[in-house]
This record gives sequence, structure tokens and C-alpha cells, in this order.
Amino acid sequence: MNRNLVIPVFFLIYSLTNITWGVENSFEEFLHKGKEYFNQGQYFLALDDLQSAQARADTLEQRAQANGMLGLTHYQMRHREQANALLRQAIDSGTGDIPDRVHWTTTLADLQANQGQFEYAHRLYADATKIAGDDPELRTTIHLRQAISLSPEQRLAELVRIHHTLGDITNSIACARYLLDLGTQAQELGITGLKLAYTSFEQARQKLDEQQPRLLADALDGLAQLYEDQKRYNESLHLNQQAILLGQRIAAHDLLLELEWRQARLYRNLQQPAPALAAYQRTVEHVEAIRQDLPLKYHHGRSSFREILEPIYLGLADLLLAEAKKMNGEGKTELLYRAREAVELIKASELEDFLGGRCAIHRNQSTLLEAVDPTTAILYPILLPERLELLVSSGGEIRQYTQSVSAATLQGLTHQLARGLRVGKSNTKTIAQQLYGWLIAPAQPWLHQRQVQTLVMVPDGVLRLIPPAALYDGRHYLIEDYALATSPGLTLFGATPLQQQKVKILLAGMSEPGAVIEHLPPASLQNLIDGNERGFNLDQAPPPPPRLTDEFSKYRGNR
Repeated sequence: MNRNLVIPVFFLIYSLTNITWGVENSFEEFLHKGKEYFNQGQYFLALDDLQSAQARADTLEQRAQANGMLGLTHYQMRHREQANALLRQAIDSGTGDIPDRVHWTTTLADLQANQGQFEYAHRLYADATKIAGDDPELRTTIHLRQAISLSPEQRLAELVRIHHTLGDITNSIACARYLLDLGTQAQELGITGLKLAYTSFEQARQKLDEQQPRLLADALDGLAQLYEDQKRYNESLHLNQQAILLGQRIAAHDLLLELEWRQARLYRNLQQPAPALAAYQRTVEHVEAIRQDLPLKYHHGRSSFREILEPIYLGLADLLLAEAKKMNGEGKTELLYRAREAVELIKASELEDFLGGRCAIHRNQSTLLEAVDPTTAILYPILLPERLELLVSSGGEIRQYTQSVSAATLQGLTHQLARGLRVGKSNTKTIAQQLYGWLIAPAQPWLHQRQVQTLVMVPDGVLRLIPPAALYDGRHYLIEDYALATSPGLTLFGATPLQQQKVKILLAGMSEPGAVIEHLPPASLQNLIDGNERGFNLDQAPPPPPRLTDEFSKYRGNR
């Protein structure tokens, strides 16, 4: 028998059997499975089962249970709007067990506090406290949540007080959860909360075993971070490796992302680049596994691109470039291309962040490099904290040029040039020449050798503020030596040749006209207002009617 046919036939028989026998999970089964996944931190799997439970809810209480758990899950996944709506529905139902109602109300209070609605959050915390009564576990939950909004000094005092009351919690798993929460909050306070953070994580670790892999991994994760912060890298690495093994057992990509990222940092600090690169690559794989579910912004308002994605991709690119510097031949070329691909992921994530959606960008895997002719070169600057890396490629070759200039210095001069060009300052040539020396001069001999005629610049960060044409070598502007083009990224758009038929050109576009409007040729003004798509001849254009100046003045006034 062909072994490749066994699995498909088995699943076909299983599916037909289920259809024939009418096997269907009940509301209780889906809700139970959803809760299990939630407690393990597998929120994506929990969401599927809880949505199935919601669809099977027949009574008001069942709908409240499903909505409440879905709201909690969306909250953990940073889906603010969905969490808000579902939690309100669960609370407004007036049904549910006391622990559930406290959990829903407290989480909604957290959500409101995160949005700056402190008065409403305070009322919700008070409601939750009334519902909790004298239950020590429920009151501890509420007090821990309220502590977040206190000042650092008040928060530490409150956390110490809560820690002393945990002896009243008889359920070891519940107590471990409180200790993990307490340790995380203490860790956020820095050196003043260090002792409490360590004590809390260590006590949680002692209360747990491998029957609670997610919670135990969280405890090890917290301890590993404390040791990393103190530069005790070997101890951190030992704890982190244990946490990774637990995370792999439950396929917790969100946790493994953080753990493998730390693993990469630790190996690099221990001067072990090979395992560091492998850890960075695994980190990227975990990011891609949950990429669409990563929030654009966290509860505290910071972008997930700035918090997670950019540091991971930039760290990978930094290490790849550092290793490429030590190599020659095909090995070096491979590392350079991999570094450029990592930075392309930054550009795609940044654009997603700007457009407001993870599904907004479809990366084109056929890069511009394979579509250009041999006389075209691609300049790919990468700004790192302490150096500038310039990748220059043409045809099948790629070169690396490293400049000892910090990102802060480069950013400062670029801002100066951008401002100078806008207002017509006289010192722009000096700044443009300095930037030319970093961005163009190192590759100039190779560009001449290959007889390059066209440069495609893929600017990074602040370099997008200036036109490459303004770069100056002391005698000529860059535009005098090369045909120039810019691209936001090599894989963001396909390298499709421009069709020469029915070409339409955007003449101008402004969100708010400034004083420059009054200095445009009259024909330009007339076409802007009339919406002329056919173009015009400046020499033959009639003088503008009196209404033009009035129209633009009125427009400015309305703005």
C-alpha cells in the first residue's frame, strides 16, 4: 500500500463518520476547551472554541459566559474594542457566578484605566469589590489591578501589603498567578522593586510544577529577565532555556517570541554569534506565526512595531552585518542578503503600523534587484545605533560599506539639511557634502567601475526627509552624475515596467496651501482650481481671473 494515501483516506473516513453520526460538540465542551486554552495562554486557540461556544449559547447565562470569556481573551490579545463590547454585554446581563462577574468587571475597569478613563474605572473597581464580598482571592485580584494606576511610591507600598496577605490564599495555583502578577508589577518599578520582584517570581516557581507549563514558564521568564537586567547572562540563559522547553510543549508562540529574543541577546552578549543568529531566526518565525494577531498599539499606547518588531528585525540585521564583515565570498553575500531581507521586514511592519492594519501590506517576493539592468545600482543604507551600514548591489553582486557614525549624529544632520532646504539656508551644501561622504563616497569607486548610470535609493528612517538629488560631493550634486529614484522598500511594490500609454500625472497635492501658492505661475493656479487633466502651456495661458487669490485666501481662512 502507498503510505502517502493512508492519512488522507483516514481523515476522509473520519469526516464522513462524523457527518453520518451527527457528532457535534456542545456549548459546555467548547466553553471548557476555550477556558483551558485561555489558562495556558494559547489565546488564538481559545478564541476559536469560545466563538463556537457563543454560537451554541441558548440561554442568557450561557451567552454571558461566552461573551465574558471572549472579552477576557480579546483583552489579552489587545483587541480593545472587541473586549470592551463583549465585557459590557456580559456584565449587563446580570447573570453569572460571582468570580466570573468580578473578573469581567475588573478587566473592564483595567481597560478603562488604560484608556485614561480613571473615574469610570474607579467606579467599576468599587462595583467589583462589592460583588467579591469577603472572598480573599477575588479581593486580591481587584487590589492588584488597582495598584497599576498608583504612583510608583504608592504602588510599591501597596504591592508589599498585598504580598503579605497572600498567605490567606489556599489555592496554590491561584496564589502562583498572583505572585506572577505582583512580580511583573514590581519589576516595572526598577531597582526599588527588584527584591520584591525576585521574591515573587521565585515563590511562584516553587509553587508550580510541569503540570502548569505556561505558568511555570512565565515564572522562569520573569527570573531570566531580572538576571539579564543585572548582566548575569549565564544564569539568565540557564533559566531561559528551561522556559523555552516548556513553551515548546504548548506551542506558545507569544511566549516563545520573548524567550527566543532574549536567548539571542544573551548569546550575543556571551560572544556566541552562531547560536545567537539561530535564536534570532527562531524569533522571527514566532513573530510570523502570530503576526496578524499582534496589536498595532498596546494598552499603554506604545506601538507594537516600536516595542517588538523593529528591535527584533534590527537586532537580527545588526548581527548578520557584523558577521558578514568577517567573511568573504558566497558566505558573505548570503549574510548581506539576509540582513537586507530583515530590514525589509522592518519597512513592511512600519508601513502596516502607519496604515493601521496587519493585513494592509502584501510583500512582493520578486525584488527590484532582479528586474533592473546592469547599469543600475541599489543603495540600501541601514541606520544602526553606533554605525551606518551601506549595502550597494548591482546585478548579482552586493557590497558592504561600514561608516563609524552614530544614528543620532546622522539623524541630527539630516534634520538640519531638510530644514535648510525648505527655508533656503546657505549652509545646506556643507551638510549635504558631509552626508554624501557617508552615503555615497564609500561606494563611488565600485559604481564607476561598473559604469552605473542609475541609482535607486531605499532610504531608512530619517533619510526619507531629504531628496537624494541634494547630496553634494563638493563640485556636483548627485543628480548631475546619476539618474535617481527612491523606493520605500524592495519588496513592498512589484518591479513592474511603466506603461507608456495613457500615462496620468499628479500635478500637485496639498493638504493646506501655504504662502508658496501665491508664487505659483497663474496657469498652475488655474489648473489646480479647474481640475484640468490635460496639462497646459505656460506661455499661452491666460491671466488668472480675480477670483483665484480670493478662493485660496478663503480656503486658508476656513482651514
